[in-house]
Amino acid sequence: MSATPAPSPFDTDQPLTYSLDRRGPNDPRIGSIHVLLAVLTAALVAAAYIVL
Repeated sequence: MSATPAPSPFDTDQPLTYSLDRRGPNDPRIGSIHVLLAVLTAALVAAAYIVL
């Protein structure tokens, strides 16, 4: 029974097994959450532009 914690997907010492979860700020790959935020932001701006 060791007290070592489970490998975290955000642990930088882990191998490239979690490379899809450990994306740096300069990673060119875009996550689905960023696409969703971009679409929602564009829709909000378009709605505000139409209303105003």
